[in-house]
Amino acid sequence: RNTVCGWIMAAFDVCKPLKEVLWQEIIKSGYIQADETPLQVMNEPGRSNTQKSYMWVYQSLADKPLILFDYRPTRQALWPQQMLADFKGYLQTDGYKGYDWVADKSNIIHLGCMVHARRPFAEMVKLAKKTGKSHQAIALFQKLYAIEKYARDNKLTHEQRYQLRLEKQKPILDELFVFVDKSLVHAAPQSKLQNALLYIKQRQSELSNYLLNGMLEIDNNLTENQIRPFALGRKNWLFSASPNGAHASAFFYSLIASASANSLNPFDYLHHLFLNIRSCKSNNDFINLLPTNIILTNK
Repeated sequence: RNTVCGWIMAAFDVCKPLKEVLWQEIIKSGYIQADETPLQVMNEPGRSNTQKSYMWVYQSLADKPLILFDYRPTRQALWPQQMLADFKGYLQTDGYKGYDWVADKSNIIHLGCMVHARRPFAEMVKLAKKTGKSHQAIALFQKLYAIEKYARDNKLTHEQRYQLRLEKQKPILDELFVFVDKSLVHAAPQSKLQNALLYIKQRQSELSNYLLNGMLEIDNNLTENQIRPFALGRKNWLFSASPNGAHASAFFYSLIASASANSLNPFDYLHHLFLNIRSCKSNNDFINLLPTNIILTNK
């Protein structure tokens, strides 16, 4: 195990310039989804081994997808603020307050996640003994997602999806927001229903912003899907033994996820990368080694 870990750390040292290039390409994309997941890291300076660290995940979706896993010791808003300081465009997140600073950024349009808005109502439907407000909300969400499915199944262009959403989804969204306002009047304070309604009420603008452009997604699911393999692996390897190890694993998770998202076999991609990276002399050489810029014969 120590030998393999040493190989990974040595490979990370050689590949570090590629991480910066990968991030710059994500920043330039103009459309990023962001999410985060817990991670346990041993031997962090000034912290106990039982404290949670986090893996922040950023994915560009404007053209060909690229994914960056970014290890940080905490869940502070400081980290995405630093990472996205030069970003201009659309940023899509869940409702975590660590992204509230985006409201003060005129060059970033904040998108919400419809799945997170829907989830508490779905949980209430499972527990409900009779039809109620949660069922009414779920019915509206189902209409929204039926239109998304139609657009996906018929491979609509971004412009076609934009027009379809304005015509079909905007009236449903308006109906949802009216439903929320009326239901809040009668919702019991501090109840699950009130909390679910307030989530939508407080994020009405963010939840509507996906209507601005046909390339935008209705939810953050694509990035949540990138986190699932990491979460599954975490059940087996449990923790990173050091901050350096966490940074290295974050980088290789980034490459493997980006390769898979671009229909490349991760093993073949890494083989190609390791064969060619030592010959890189310029920024463009590293850019050409990103998963979005190479074609492998064995996929």
